[in-house]
Amino acid sequence: MSTLILYATRYGCTEKCANQLSDKIKGQVDVKNLARSKDIALEPYSQIIIGGSIMAGKINKEVAGYVKKNLDTLLNKKVGLFLCCLEHGKQAEKQMEDGFGTQLVERAIARGFFGGEIELKKLNFLFRGMMKKMLKTDQDVSRLLPENIDNFAAVLNDGIKDE
Repeated sequence: MSTLILYATRYGCTEKCANQLSDKIKGQVDVKNLARSKDIALEPYSQIIIGGSIMAGKINKEVAGYVKKNLDTLLNKKVGLFLCCLEHGKQAEKQMEDGFGTQLVERAIARGFFGGEIELKKLNFLFRGMMKKMLKTDQDVSRLLPENIDNFAAVLNDGIKDE
């Protein structure tokens, strides 16, 4: 079983989660950043995992564009989707549907919300000010959910025989 993890990240949180997830998935796993790799062949992979982050309510443009361009192929693959975001519940679910599209979200065998991190020094002046106001702090925030990464991997691994 071969797995491809595709992601895009703005400030590194999604990359961190994609790499943690890759360590937990059985079989051959390749991890690719959509900002660096444009034409990625999906055919060789048994399952595809796509992750993105949310900033100002929107998923990374690289993720949205890749999903749109490859939707027909993705709908015929075993797919898992994850988001790195500070939202939870219905708001996070809406961000997932808006980012990946309802059709792919409904078809996905695993969906996960891995939490998020804000490192203020990595943000530009405008976003830093908005985040400080929204989060009501001038400190970095880490709300990663490692148990969600574990649960997501377990769902995907259920269908994989040990190789």
